[in-house]
This record gives sequence, structure tokens and C-alpha cells, in this order.
Amino acid sequence: MVDNDEVLKYIGGFGTYQRRLCLLLSLTAIPYAGHMLAMAFLGAKPPHHCSVAGLENITVRFGEDEGLRLVFPGTTKDGVWTLNPCKRYDLGSVDVEGADPWNTTGLTEVPCDHGWWYDTSQFKTSVTMEHNLVCGRKWMGSLAQSIFMVGVLLGAVIFGDLSDRFGRKKVYFLSLFIMLVFGVATAFAHNYWLFVFLRMIIGATNSGVFLTAFVLASELVSPDHRTLISMFLTMFFGIGGVTLALVAYLIRYWEWLQLAISLPNVLFIMVYWWVINESPRWLLANNQKVRAVEIFRKVADVNKKAIPEGLFEEDEETDAVKTNGQPKSRHSILDLVRTPNVRRKSLIMFYAWFVAGFVFYGLSLNATNLAGNPYLNFFVSCAVEIPAYILAKLSMDRIGRRWSLLAFLLVAGLAMLCIMFIPTAYSTAITVLAVIGKFGAAGCFGTIYVFATEIFPTVVRNVGVGASSMCARIGAIVAPFVFLLHDVWSPLPYITSGGVALVAAGLVLLLPETLGTKLPQSLEESENFNRKTAQTTTSEKPNDETDKTAETKV
Repeated sequence: MVDNDEVLKYIGGFGTYQRRLCLLLSLTAIPYAGHMLAMAFLGAKPPHHCSVAGLENITVRFGEDEGLRLVFPGTTKDGVWTLNPCKRYDLGSVDVEGADPWNTTGLTEVPCDHGWWYDTSQFKTSVTMEHNLVCGRKWMGSLAQSIFMVGVLLGAVIFGDLSDRFGRKKVYFLSLFIMLVFGVATAFAHNYWLFVFLRMIIGATNSGVFLTAFVLASELVSPDHRTLISMFLTMFFGIGGVTLALVAYLIRYWEWLQLAISLPNVLFIMVYWWVINESPRWLLANNQKVRAVEIFRKVADVNKKAIPEGLFEEDEETDAVKTNGQPKSRHSILDLVRTPNVRRKSLIMFYAWFVAGFVFYGLSLNATNLAGNPYLNFFVSCAVEIPAYILAKLSMDRIGRRWSLLAFLLVAGLAMLCIMFIPTAYSTAITVLAVIGKFGAAGCFGTIYVFATEIFPTVVRNVGVGASSMCARIGAIVAPFVFLLHDVWSPLPYITSGGVALVAAGLVLLLPETLGTKLPQSLEESENFNRKTAQTTTSEKPNDETDKTAETKV
């Protein structure tokens, strides 16, 4: 069989063709990020309170502040009075004209039995307002996002398998098409459960797009450039978040915003079908050498490389010869927990990925609930991802993978724990600390993928990274519900996030450094690979078969 990596040595491992392909595929990460983070605006929860007939007359009679105190119960903290958005006073038998707004003792509190009033100064419509997903129904908003992330998790498995069976290009465009259809349909879904179902399908296709985009790009570049592909895609994810903030600022109706996120797929499908080719590696693996050679020749032409004679001749050496006649042994996820050292490293890595997903998506989706302008908060929260990814790349090559991940976890954890000591009245300080926490969480994602691909031995690297990525998705599923703890005590979600991040930072210290070390290939080597035995040599690059699961943000 023709050796894909050997061909790339002659036609260019990261030439003009690959850079162009990487840019085109990375552009689809922008709507991908839009769907992943859309609930921050689709499900926006503006200031609200019970709908009360005659409220305007009361506030005119007593003034805005005193009128609200007479109608709604509330609490005072740090000198700031906040009304209860889920209850009102029963004023049916009270002489309102003679009532004292500062003395409401004896008034009966009742739930909002006539719906809610919403402040539409920032958000004209949202799913939360449409379905009253507040107070006793607030959990339904978190459920919608969590089910979306369940779709993301399922989609990684389903579309990953389909791309192996039917090809990268076909599944990539199938995912784009399904995402387009269901994305547009979601804009017209005014039933809550239909909205949730359609969003789950979008989540699944999101995985299909991002996963196959990474695979298409990584299978046509040399092994030493595959982590660069990963960083490029994650940076465009950050650009997608920034773009979402700008589009949401201009389009404040959730239905139109959903359409704006979905319709760019029309352009991608119409244009990309003619310029993006199938993966030559997949074609070779499926006995389609003629098509693979045609694509290799196109790559060589664009990269202005001469093809040496005989480059595409069949390799007579069979797999049996390459493996000394021994059949390749198969490994499973159970191999990651069979022996003590491999089990410890695997569990620490799984937990670190869980924390990365939990903290990243928790802070991202909560950005619009912070004090101040929700669009600006979300914009800044996403913008800090870009320098975080760049810093992650630089720091990994200078101070190592372990210390880089540790530093980003400490930044995220300490920033969020500091919120506990900030009075509610200092809302700007809380917002700044939340953004710093998001910077740390993004840096974790920029670091942990490379660390994971190197910490797992070659024979189970694919399984290890795949299982780790699933743990990140589980963290993203849990995050929306943890942030409901804000109603119990406002700093509690941040304390929880900061606590798990600091625990992860402590555990990372138990892992061996992989920068400049000879990486383990077998399970036996991995069992003996620890902080004391790691030898500094030229790093082994993860092999081509294991790079396929590198979807860091899916």
C-alpha cells in the first residue's frame, strides 16, 4: 500500500494546499461555536418579576423604588435591595393608598399566578421569556443546554463511525446539511420540547462537522503539524464566540438569531463541495488508490512540488511482515485501568478533561448573566480565548505540558474562588474575575489535548483521548445545573468551579512531564513511565491513526 506520510514528505506536509484547506475547514468552526454557545442568547434570562395589574399606577403614586417595595417582597444585601422575581404581595384586601412601602409586615406572599413581566431593553425575545423558564421552571432552561451537550456526545460516536465507513467528505457535508435543516427548523419551534429535540440533533451534527473537519485537515498534513491544526480550529472557535456576540447584539430576537447562526451552512455546502477533496489516507485504506493519487497530484501542483518517479508504486511489504508475522493485538478502554500507574494517570487525565469542559462551558453560558452589558461581557469572555490558546502553545514548548496545564488550572480556580470574597455590590470586579477564570479554562483546553495524546501509550492513545473528550462533554452537561446554585448563594457556582479546578491542579502534579521525553508505546512502557523514569529525548509524535479523535472542543 502507498504510504501516506511518505508521500507527504515529497509533495509537502504543510504547504499552500494544506494551509488553504485548514483555513476553509476552520471557518466552519465559527457557526459551530455559534450553536455550542447559542443558549447564552437564545435562552437569555432578563430581569423579571411577577406580572401585576395596576403596577404602573402604584409606581407613579409612590415612586419607582417604593412602589416595587410595596408590591414585591425582597432582600437587602450589601445595602442593595433586590426584589423577589418569583413572588408578589397579595394586595387584594389592602388599602393601597394608605399602605406604607417600608412596612410590609403582615402582607401575604403569593407566587406569580398571572405570568411574568420581562425587561426587554436588552433582549426582545428569548426561549426563556416565551416559555417562562424562570422560578420553578428555571431548571428547564438548563435541561435544554444539557440535552444539547448529550447530542454532542452522541454525535461524536455516531458521525465518527460513519466517517470511517463512508468517508470524511461525505459525512462532513451530511453533517453540514442536517445542521442547516434542523437549525432553520429550530427557529420555528415554539414548543419547548420540540425546541429541545431539534437542538439535540444540532448538537450531534456539530460533532460531525468539527470531528470530520479536524480529520480531513490532519490526515493531509505531516504528523508534526497536527497539533497546529488543533490549535487553529480552537482559535476559530473563539472567533466564533466573538462573532456570536456581535450578531446577537444586532439581532435581539431569538428566532432570527437562530436563523443567522444556521444559514451560513448554505454557503459552505455550495462552495466547499467543489474545493474540498476526500482524505487520501481514507481512500488508500479503502482500496481507492486511483482517487488518492489524483488528490496527491493536486496537492503537489498547488504546493509546487515535483513528484519523483515511482512514488505511488505499491509497497510490497505487508502488514504481516511489518509486525514480524504477529497479528496486531487489540486494546480497549479497560486497558487504561488494569495496572496501577496507567490507571492513576488515566483517571487524573479524565478528571482534568471533565473540569476543563465543566468550567469552560459553565463560564461561557453564564457570561450574559453577569452584571453589566450582557453582549460586552460575552464578547470579552470569548475574546480572551484567542490569547489563551496562543499562550498555551508557547508555554507548552517552554515550560512543559504539565506546568502549563497546572498554571491555567490555578488561574481558573483562584479567579473563581476569589469571587466568594467580593461583595455583590462590586459587580464589575466579579465580572473581571469571571473573565480571568474563562481565560484559564480556555488555556486548559489549549493544553490538555496535547498532554493527553502524549500521556497515553501509542496502543491505546486513540481510546484514551476519546474517553477523555467524553469526560469533557459530561462536564459540559453538568455545568448548567451547577450554575442554578446561584439562587442558593450567588458565589456557590464559582466556588464549586474553582474548587474542582484547584483539585485538578493538585492532581496534575502527579503526572509525568512529556515535553522532550521518549513517549511510551506499549502498556508495559506506560506502566513504567512516571515522573522519575521519564527520559529526556526527542519526543515521539503521536501516530497517524491516533490523531483522529482530536476534537478538543466538541
